[in-house]
Amino acid sequence: MKKYFILSSILSTLLIGDCLAAQTVDESRAIGNLPVLAEVFQNKREVAPEFPGGINALVKFISNNLKYPTVCKELKIQGKVMVKFTVKSDGSIGNVRVIKSVDTNLDKEAVRLVKSMPRWTPGTQDGKPVNVEFTLPITFKL
Repeated sequence: MKKYFILSSILSTLLIGDCLAAQTVDESRAIGNLPVLAEVFQNKREVAPEFPGGINALVKFISNNLKYPTVCKELKIQGKVMVKFTVKSDGSIGNVRVIKSVDTNLDKEAVRLVKSMPRWTPGTQDGKPVNVEFTLPITFKL
């Protein structure tokens, strides 16, 4: 049995996070305005991989490291490139590929960006690290 999770996009992850944050949490379970959700995840058999520092750190990494191709700037080419990759059981990134293309130059930059990411915290299944497929939308907007 393959041990892959498929995450459609960061947006869905953010949506799940918003739903969890919207749950009522009594004051005794809050630390500095952030709910303690460890109990929720202790009983889960599958845990998704995570970029070091979480979603906000991933967004910051993308914004700091994205290099908009000059030719695309000149031609005013914009769009969302969907990149699929594997977060391996050791946290490294592999099998990077474009599943929704906008322009070959934007696609190459999106792949370069994903390949340059640091190791992630790997996903787990039954407490053991596993390879996980991840889909990441990278938006190029002028």
